[in-house]
Amino acid sequence: MKVALLHLHGDIMRLPFSPVIHPWHENLVDEPKLISEFIIQYMHKDRNELLPVLEDKYASREYVKSKNACNVINLFHWTEKKPIRLPWEKLPQRCVIKTNHWSGDGIFIIDNGEEPIGGVKKDMAIQEIYRVIRNNKDQDGNKWSNRKIERKLTRLVKKHYPFLYEWAVRNIDPRGVLVEELLLNKKGEIPDDIKVHCFSGKAGFIQYERGKFTSVRQNLHHPITGEVITQTENLKWPGIEEITNLKDELGEDFFNNIVCAAEKLSEDVPYVRVDLFLVDSEIYFGEFTLYPRSGQKQSKEWEELGGKLWKEGLERS
Repeated sequence: MKVALLHLHGDIMRLPFSPVIHPWHENLVDEPKLISEFIIQYMHKDRNELLPVLEDKYASREYVKSKNACNVINLFHWTEKKPIRLPWEKLPQRCVIKTNHWSGDGIFIIDNGEEPIGGVKKDMAIQEIYRVIRNNKDQDGNKWSNRKIERKLTRLVKKHYPFLYEWAVRNIDPRGVLVEELLLNKKGEIPDDIKVHCFSGKAGFIQYERGKFTSVRQNLHHPITGEVITQTENLKWPGIEEITNLKDELGEDFFNNIVCAAEKLSEDVPYVRVDLFLVDSEIYFGEFTLYPRSGQKQSKEWEELGGKLWKEGLERS
């Protein structure tokens, strides 16, 4: 077995894999001002035992239930036994299969309902993450038998998480596979994502995403007024032009309920992105994200606002 030797904070670590260390991962500053600088510091220094629980897509379900803040998606199956074997004959025609530790690969959306899910296209922007399987073929026509899916999942749960500095994700244990209900809106499509960036239990800004399986678009919104926060550079996705105010789009009560749910779920840590799904008039928990984009810099406005909010959160707590 290959062993990598790594110098980390003065210590020598022996690793049974070759770690991924992005250049910005070692940009550790004494007095962070930007949100990416705070995230890098978070990676290096915060060893709160709650953090791996939040990043764990299985264990976090119980934590969310304890907060009584929103709905938790129905769970059909969980296994940590390897090799992975799933009870296919007992699973519904539509479901989501994923590992509990890694969103970067191996999320399978099983779509064997009478009508296919709306809004799925070939060569979608995030196809390296999501595979929509209908009649044992993905959205690009590649064949995926049940056994092939199980082999892929087995490799993922056995594989070491490569991003060395993402401490909370690397320390998820045990690793396994869960099968959840597939949420669809009234149009038969995957619902929009709403990602609330929270700082010491207070919503700072809302990242709203639409078109996950077509062409992803994204806005940032103020958590009180709902207004768009303009970004001028380094944008990953284009904006959602038809939405100028998220509070007006969703309705004031629903908007405020979303913010309250996210704040309740985030109250125990200095920062977390709370990912939610909106299905008609219901709010469902998706997942927690502690290190968005692995600490990579984003737009100037995003960076400066996030840094300011993180500092204010630390001063409150």
